[in-house]
Amino acid sequence: MDINHAILYSDRITTIYEDVIHKFNHSAIVYPKNNNLLAIYFIHPDLFLNLFHDKGGAIWNRDYGIILSLNKTLNSSFTHEIIHSVTLGSPDSKCVNIPFWFREGIAQFYQNDLNNGYFSIEMIKSSINNKLIYSFSDIINPSLNTQYRSFFYNQSACIVGYLIKVYGESRVINIFYSNGDFYDNLQLVTGHDISSIENMWLDYIHSL
Repeated sequence: MDINHAILYSDRITTIYEDVIHKFNHSAIVYPKNNNLLAIYFIHPDLFLNLFHDKGGAIWNRDYGIILSLNKTLNSSFTHEIIHSVTLGSPDSKCVNIPFWFREGIAQFYQNDLNNGYFSIEMIKSSINNKLIYSFSDIINPSLNTQYRSFFYNQSACIVGYLIKVYGESRVINIFYSNGDFYDNLQLVTGHDISSIENMWLDYIHSL
């Protein structure tokens, strides 16, 4: 990938990075070619879409670092992607076969949490009542489907919020750093298979 870029650092970027590192207690991959720093690229929105075919405007890439479209807000987009870099891209990351809803749910949940945002429980409850909820296995990458993108991320954050509430923050986060398959690791933490967890989550949402 040949991009004209500037690697930019600021007090705000440093604060976000330190907040995420403190929350997850793991570091991100650094890049020797960039003086062992985390690389952050800001590129034109049209170039971003042409390169990545993703309308989200922000991405973490294992080979290049964090790449942001110039039309994205730093707080939410950078926070989301730096969370990916310390969960999926940490030198300590050991879990495999992590589904979309968990990796994006963690990033979305803490993007909201660290920036005093929220995800809409009411949106989820309304969708359940209208039989529009997605099964966990159907929550796949919606990068080209803007109609459902926000809902997919919101539902994923809601699922993760439930797991954290019931099983504890550190145990849920540590799934990323545990050897083995995601579904085996999740069952070790919860004592339930994924089908049971999905039913329990639905019951939880109905109870709110």
